[in-house]
Amino acid sequence: MLDLLSDSVQKCLDSSLALEVADTQSFMDTPGYDNVLNKLLTAVDAERILHEQIVTKLDKAFTSIKRFRNRIAKVVPAVKLPQEILVYIFETASAEPGPVTNRQKYITDTKTLFSISHVSSYWRYITVNTPTLWSRIDVDIVAWRGNRIPEKHRALIERASNIPLYANFLLGQGRFPTELIPLLNRASSLNLGAFSCFGLANIDPLEDALTCWITNGPSNSVKKLTIDGNFPVPIMRHLSLGRFKLQAKQHLYSIQVLRLRHVSFEWSSPVYHGLVHLELCDIFQQQRPTFQQLAYIFAACPDLRVLKLASIHALDVSYERSSTPSVALHKLELLDIAHMPHAILNLIDPGPNSLTVRISMSLTPLLPSPVTDFLKRSNTTSLYVFIGALGEIGAIHEVLGATKSLHELTLDYSNCPRMSRVARQYTRSGAQRLNLNILRIIVGCFPVRTTVGSVRR
Repeated sequence: MLDLLSDSVQKCLDSSLALEVADTQSFMDTPGYDNVLNKLLTAVDAERILHEQIVTKLDKAFTSIKRFRNRIAKVVPAVKLPQEILVYIFETASAEPGPVTNRQKYITDTKTLFSISHVSSYWRYITVNTPTLWSRIDVDIVAWRGNRIPEKHRALIERASNIPLYANFLLGQGRFPTELIPLLNRASSLNLGAFSCFGLANIDPLEDALTCWITNGPSNSVKKLTIDGNFPVPIMRHLSLGRFKLQAKQHLYSIQVLRLRHVSFEWSSPVYHGLVHLELCDIFQQQRPTFQQLAYIFAACPDLRVLKLASIHALDVSYERSSTPSVALHKLELLDIAHMPHAILNLIDPGPNSLTVRISMSLTPLLPSPVTDFLKRSNTTSLYVFIGALGEIGAIHEVLGATKSLHELTLDYSNCPRMSRVARQYTRSGAQRLNLNILRIIVGCFPVRTTVGSVRR
């Protein structure tokens, strides 16, 4: 029985094989078979040759890359510098310092970082495994479109790991996108820039971004806050947080560095509390503080180290300066009140630390008494003076007589190009009699290139 079954199976196999051979033979006998076969073989050979050429080119490319890396490793000592030094170099090469409001500039140049990471395996290891290099992120909401975080920013966030971000947002006229709130919440240094469209000043996008941060972000996260209104026309009100004022205290109290331009919070806001760095620039007349409000802010920031006040329009201090007491700012290191009334100096009681002062003398032809009194009370070692009129040259004698600790003096005549020759003759002849280490003379006028002369003892 088994023999009969095996014979039948063998006959079936033989018959199927015969049919397959017959079908193959009939296909090979089809007209044009040879042409089709030749074309297929030619295509296969062409693909094989192309593959071999690609492999050869890649081998040559990798060989040249290895040779180039070896040459760099031998010739350029920077490739083998310690990791801490290379990280500092990479940060400097790929980052733009400060807030960015120009749509053509970005805080982090990712192309530079990617190029750096391909120089050598050592550099790649450093760039990929150093989250701080990827912690600066710039989002242009004016040009951004979409319903999710762009891939470039997502890659930056992944490489930044869990460290806080240095985030810059250029806001448009609409609401702050909810998809970008996670970036807002990760920021420890937050820069908000307003984009003015057709000369219109609208602070609603700034308020909306601040509200999103306060309602969604963790408290005590942002240490540095920079807001640039970038408004060509005055605005009539302060930045307001509406019903979130109480909740905002936990967020605003953590800020240590505050920079405001063209915008301001209410002068009694908790944002002006415990600061170590304060900059107020181009504050319009509708928002200007009073003399008592400035004193209140100074008193709330006893650890202030840097104070910059510039172009606070129409600040009237004539009736207030005599009654407002001075505030102790004993840790102050830099005081910049260029283009501001000198009476502000009566508000400040400086400490024994070395102090750098920048003032403008274009408001009056003679050095006013607040400046001389302040120089006598302070340990001013570096003084930068903007000169605006020829008659102010004689006031330099009062400067030198008021302070005994001055080691560096800079006289800026850039607004008075006609008096550059007189300034040079006067200051260079007097430099021999001054107890200065450095005397700088700046002459010129924008857009003409400014020239700087330096006299060292």
